[in-house]
Amino acid sequence: MNRGIIDDVWDDENSEFESERMIAAQSLAKLENAFSNAGYKYGVDASKTDHMQDGFDQGIELGLQRGKEIGVVLGALVAQREIRRKLHLPEENIDSLVM
Repeated sequence: MNRGIIDDVWDDENSEFESERMIAAQSLAKLENAFSNAGYKYGVDASKTDHMQDGFDQGIELGLQRGKEIGVVLGALVAQREIRRKLHLPEENIDSLVM
């Protein structure tokens, strides 16, 4: 008589052995589900950490590179403005480019 795990464990028609087997099967299913959920959550967390770190590493590298490039341009503009001021030359809207 194999009625499945869903059947009532306390049903009088089941033998004691059959009831214990059903309880064990239900416990095993719960454990499998718990480990599956825990494994999934662990995998998601590990993946987030890895990808976030990769994104940060790429972003910081790009930010430093772009910041250096912008600093060079801004430095050249400021130098040009100061040279023009000292030589009393027109600044040709450099102030609008330099903050």
